[in-house]
Parts: sequence; structure tokens; C-alpha cells
Amino acid sequence: MTTAERFPAYNPPIPDNLRIEYEKQLGKIIRWKGGILPSSREENDLEHTREMLIILENIEDNCTNIASEVDFTAVYPMAYIHDAGEIYAGDLALTHPNHHSLKPQVKRRERAGFRLLTKSLEDEYTRNLARELYRKLEQKAPTDKESQLVDFVDKVQAVRFGIDHVYPGNRMVNAQDRVAHLDLTANVLLKPAEGLFRALKYPHSKKEALGLIQKELERFTTKGYSIKEMQPHLNKVYLWSLEINHPQSIATKGEIR
Repeated sequence: MTTAERFPAYNPPIPDNLRIEYEKQLGKIIRWKGGILPSSREENDLEHTREMLIILENIEDNCTNIASEVDFTAVYPMAYIHDAGEIYAGDLALTHPNHHSLKPQVKRRERAGFRLLTKSLEDEYTRNLARELYRKLEQKAPTDKESQLVDFVDKVQAVRFGIDHVYPGNRMVNAQDRVAHLDLTANVLLKPAEGLFRALKYPHSKKEALGLIQKELERFTTKGYSIKEMQPHLNKVYLWSLEINHPQSIATKGEIR
């Protein structure tokens, strides 16, 4: 069964009428608008959020060490609310030509929008919990495994959609443009990937995380990007793997084959 054919199991602890209205509003926020490259398929924030929850379910089911170290009772609500502020601010596409300059003001609107949105939560405990989880997501402390995992999965879902519908390598004929988009996208993925890797405490959890990261990078090769183009990014992950057994002496580069 593909993710498109299933719904996440997570059931938010809010009244049904609020859940229905919240998800209705998320469904109105269209992603990838205003980017340099058009998407071959429309996607909204509700679809993005549901896909994230399903990816998290798969990680919890298949990565037993990560599941034992990370508090998934916090992870799921974090993912559910992570784009709530976009109901007021909209989505800022990574490929938007003014992404860097616009991002600070968009983030300010998102934070204010989330604060306003949570006023509709009459239960004080739920309201305070939502705001605390959102605060952790915004801060993403280096040791906060839950926010680091949600940030990673947020980028995983976006990158999967991007290489399928926005910038698949086999659609980008110009090699220079293809590599430029590859490097941008891979780095967007690898930044939170490294954050998750370093937040995890135990070697077996770290090894599971590296397996997840490598699989996501290897997806690029199914969409027209070559191993040669991917190798610099695969090398980064290889160097992280050396840290598990040799944390004090990482001096050479290697290749993942």
C-alpha cells in the first residue's frame, strides 16, 4: 500500500469540529507556488502533513532503536501542527527566487498565526501543550530528538515530492541546472539529517538514522541523477558513519557503493 492510499493513524486530541476545520484550512494552502520551477502536480499542506505522519509511522514501526529513544507521543502532534502558521502566512517555496529575503517575514507571520490559531483551543492544557511543542519545533535545540526528527521528515517529504514532480533529474536537460538543483535540495535534506544524527545518543539509533538518510539520497538516482552527481553528498553520510566507531579521528573521505 502506498502512502497515497492510506491515512495516518494519529488522532489529534481536539474536538472533531476543530480538527475538520483545521484540516480544511490546511487543504487550502498550496505548496510550491511562486517557485522558479513549476510542479507537475498540485500539493497542499494537508497532503504534506499526512504524508509526514505516515513516514513517521513507518520509522516507528521499522526503526526499533530510534523508536525506543525518541518520544513519538510528542513527535506526532509536532508534525500535525508544524505548518499550522501557514494558514495565515502561506507556503514559501524553496525555489522561490526571493526565498532567502522573504523567509524572515514569512516566519514571523507563521508564528503570529499559530498563536492566534491556538486561541480556539478552549482546553488550557491542550493549548499550552500545542504552543510548547511549536516552540520546540521553532527552536530545534541540538539535543531535542523529537523536533530534529520532525524537521528531518518534513524535508524528506518535501524532497520526495520535489524530485518526483518539480525537479526530477531526467526532466532537467541542462547538466549545470540539474546539479545546481541537486546540490540545493540535497543540502536542504542533509542539514536536518545531520541534526537528527547528532541528537540521537545511542550508536544503534544513529546507524538506523544513517540508513534512512542514505535511502533518501539514493532516491535521487531513480529520478535521473547520477551516482557521480550524488557522490559528494553520499560521502558526507559516509563520514558521519565513521564517527560512530571512530569519533575522534575522521581524516579521510570514502565512498558509499
